[in-house]
Amino acid sequence: IFVKVRSMDRILIVGCMVEKCIGSFASTTILTLAAPYITATYNTDDQSTFLSSLSLIAGLTSIVCVVVFMASKASKRINPAWVFIFSLSTFLLAYLHSFPAFDFYTTPIILRNDTSFPNGCDVKEYSWCEGGRIVNKWQWIGVSGVLIGIAVPLASIAFDTIYSKVLGKVDQNLMQGMIIVVVDCAIILVPIGATTCFKYYGPSVWWLIVVGVMAFGILLWIFLLPRLRKSTV
Repeated sequence: IFVKVRSMDRILIVGCMVEKCIGSFASTTILTLAAPYITATYNTDDQSTFLSSLSLIAGLTSIVCVVVFMASKASKRINPAWVFIFSLSTFLLAYLHSFPAFDFYTTPIILRNDTSFPNGCDVKEYSWCEGGRIVNKWQWIGVSGVLIGIAVPLASIAFDTIYSKVLGKVDQNLMQGMIIVVVDCAIILVPIGATTCFKYYGPSVWWLIVVGVMAFGILLWIFLLPRLRKSTV
């Protein structure tokens, strides 16, 4: 087995592992920061309602997406490599749309005031509250839920299909185990970075980091496409 592994395209294998981590980067971020993002910026103490709405929208979208994907036999019609690029692009849009780049579609973050806005953003806890801006909460929940619901299942289906073809006839237990370990490391590290950045710099900075990581993932995947064609023929 080790002889077969050594004969494989190492750049492609490492690239696939990086891409799997990049996909996990986006999904882990929303799981980590959704609750603090809602409570800190949207002047509410009822985070469960908003989180439930986000989960419901993402879950229903995911089910519909998978059913349509299977019923239309898209897996046979569309190259999974392009499906994966589409998934990363969808992740990118999910975070880019909520970045407060322009005033016309955002509002100032409501600051905490014990009399008028007891659930507002506490400047004592988050220095970035003052002067910060956000998109409408239902816009964020709706658009993010739909886009995440599309991206997560398609990324998983496309990547698993591609990675299995890349590994070929080699015993896949070792290589699948390796990628699980690598992804688990990413799942451990991303929440640490996300929560730290959120605390000191606010959601906008981390949102940009996610967008940058997704853009890097798309470019890396495009770079790997020639190798993928050779390996999956």
